[in-house]
Amino acid sequence: MPVPPAENPVDDILCHYPDCGTWRSVLTTVRTAGIGPHIVEYRKTSPTRAG
Repeated sequence: MPVPPAENPVDDILCHYPDCGTWRSVLTTVRTAGIGPHIVEYRKTSPTRAG
């Protein structure tokens, strides 16, 4: 059953690791659910600590 959109949608951000088969499977599942996440390839763009 699809989840209704949030009243205040946020940008879904996923850190991408293209060499991982589990990651690719999760990404396929997310996209099949109709979610278009913002993908960050963390090897090229390291996450920063919020602070």
